[in-house]
Amino acid sequence: MATISEMYDVGWEEMRDKLRKWREDNCRNSEQIVDVGEELISEHASKLGDDVWIIYEQVMIAALDCSRDDLALTCLQELRKQFPDSHRVKRLSGMRLEALERYDEANKHYEAILQDDPTNTAARKRKISILKAQGKNAEAIRELNEYLEQFVGDQEAWHELSELYINEHDYGKAAFCLEELMMTNPHNHLYCEQYAEVKYTQGGLENLELSRKYFAQALRLNNRNMRALFGLYMSASHIAASPKVSAKVKKDNMKYASWAATQINRAYKVSRVTTVMTVSSVYVVLILITLVSLYVVPTSPLHYARHNHLSYFSSVVLFLFLFSGLIWTQHLDIQKFPYICIVCEKNSQPPKDPRMRSDPEGCTQTRLPVSGYICC
Repeated sequence: MATISEMYDVGWEEMRDKLRKWREDNCRNSEQIVDVGEELISEHASKLGDDVWIIYEQVMIAALDCSRDDLALTCLQELRKQFPDSHRVKRLSGMRLEALERYDEANKHYEAILQDDPTNTAARKRKISILKAQGKNAEAIRELNEYLEQFVGDQEAWHELSELYINEHDYGKAAFCLEELMMTNPHNHLYCEQYAEVKYTQGGLENLELSRKYFAQALRLNNRNMRALFGLYMSASHIAASPKVSAKVKKDNMKYASWAATQINRAYKVSRVTTVMTVSSVYVVLILITLVSLYVVPTSPLHYARHNHLSYFSSVVLFLFLFSGLIWTQHLDIQKFPYICIVCEKNSQPPKDPRMRSDPEGCTQTRLPVSGYICC
């Protein structure tokens, strides 16, 4: 079987640089790392200098993702020889045991690390990950809360705790965790969006109004966040439909919902136009290839068929088919795709006014393309 260097004509320096770039960019493309790293450490380990140890670690973690225990064990053995007393290597050994679902043995490794260094955050997080893998969410939440009492600035831990609370349907505490995240990083639109989703899930008029505000803030920070746009539409629609709000609040929220629906429909139209242009480009390229094969390249089958009157009819049919496909893509109507009512859930043709439509049953809710998801 051909190696990576033979298939892509690259040297060991390029392979080393590629692994370094993946590390710096924090890319977890494990299959590619295994393919490149396995050849690099097996054939060029002596040329890598001190970089070989970080590459061993990188390849080992990728091998665990790909269930390549043989490669992971090889890397671990090399690291143990070089760093026999390293906490980092002990943690990697525990991760391998986790991958093999030998959780009790992995816990012993992490306990040994914490006895020597109680402030080792990586080992404590691995213990929490074991509880989560075993489905012990309540214990994982308790351990994570204890961890955050000592390391209150760990944003990853706060986010993980919010996810655990959401899984347990404890939305109030999940919202508190996300509030902590927004305080430390107020310009992260994803935190605002997730906080708004939690408040929307909690329900109630007050939470819906707060949800709408944070969906709007997420859009303000990133106006291409489609999930926040859908959230703004849904929250504003529910507030406008509430009998408890005043006429002014109802009117304002109808305006917000209408604006969001317009933006969503516009985004789908742009996406549709892009698709049509891409298909058209493919047809143009195919037509050019067909013409070149027929009249320019003497070794092509189509050129041979044209000069020998063999399958010439088939060549003409192929050309006409490609040309008709190009014409078809130019006449696609981007408005002709199915809509679905968010209330009665029935398909319909798009209305003349893309924001509102009245059907025989009196449904006048804003309609959205069925090709997108709708949170409810």
